[in-house]
Amino acid sequence: MQAVRRCDRATAIDELAARAGMSPDRELPPVPTRRPGPKPAAEPDDRVIAYATVCARLLWSPLGAEVRDWLHGRGLDDDVLRANLVGADPGRARLRRGKGIPYGAGPGATFPALNPAGEIRYIQTRALEPRPGYGKYDNPSAAMAPNPRLSVAIPPRLNGADQLVVCEGIPDSLIAAQAGFRAVGLLGTNALDDSVAARIANLADNNDLDITVIVDVDDSGIGRSLGARLADRLDSDHGVVAHLVEPPEGHDLNTWALSDSRWHAQLSSQDCRPPLAGPSCGHD
Repeated sequence: MQAVRRCDRATAIDELAARAGMSPDRELPPVPTRRPGPKPAAEPDDRVIAYATVCARLLWSPLGAEVRDWLHGRGLDDDVLRANLVGADPGRARLRRGKGIPYGAGPGATFPALNPAGEIRYIQTRALEPRPGYGKYDNPSAAMAPNPRLSVAIPPRLNGADQLVVCEGIPDSLIAAQAGFRAVGLLGTNALDDSVAARIANLADNNDLDITVIVDVDDSGIGRSLGARLADRLDSDHGVVAHLVEPPEGHDLNTWALSDSRWHAQLSSQDCRPPLAGPSCGHD
């Protein structure tokens, strides 16, 4: 500007400011605020509930045969699958879905997260063959359904035990429910928000139950850490002592149950319920 107009620097700056609509005696316009994204829904969108309901029906149709066999292979029987509205997503090529619903690149098992009344509040779809670079589970968008952090598993029949079994994940909680325990599943390793311990304590108190936490045992130590943090919150915030139980090394409850059909008998043994119990407590 100075070279073209042959003017001094101050004059060049004033002219450029004028072109931009800026004046020394005028305030700068406010910086535009970024439009916020959609807030997480307080309740699940009806489309999430519809997806879960359709998939629960499809599990018992010819389209659900592959998923049904996969679930049976994980040790889950028909009664617990029906009681907890577990379903089959045959994939987006056979089941159309809108934006925000689990993608469905291929067949997957759908695990609804239920509240104590048995109502669907969320859903996780477990791909039978996960796509490279993607996780095993696909969830609805936060705008359509907030993660409730906790899912209640409905036992088809109660075994009379005085325990509320807490597991990591819905499939493990279904294994506990299948054995007749009242059970809940933590939805993710970051599931311990401020409400989770309170909800578990309330559920146990309302049903006059002790709390048994079955931790995942792997090399990462995440399962043990999650169980210890939950037990600490239950004790410090609610005055409730939770009994921690470890499956044999390398197992979660699902694989433990597959390898030992008597796993649940160990939960009723007082010798196996100190603050931390290991696989030596009666395991063959």
